[in-house]
Amino acid sequence: DGGGADAVAAARGGEPGEALFKDDPLMPKKYRSLPLKADWYISGKSKKPTKRKHRKSHGKIGFLELTRMIAKRWGEVDDETRQYCKMMTAMEL
Repeated sequence: DGGGADAVAAARGGEPGEALFKDDPLMPKKYRSLPLKADWYISGKSKKPTKRKHRKSHGKIGFLELTRMIAKRWGEVDDETRQYCKMMTAMEL
């Protein structure tokens, strides 16, 4: 719907529909230079639910291994990044 993205853009002093976050003061310092779309954090943005086509696995990494890797890295993330992610989650709920 984009309402969340527009609210975040407005909170940061930007215009609704702004294409990128640029030097977001709330974002952890090590990620501020990343060119992210204003709605990068919104899950399922404007996608209509469709049945996913079955795809062959590429064999490079399995889902369970990927899940474990993400969980391990989340457990090791710095406090600044963790607080930012939790803030973004709270804004979306």
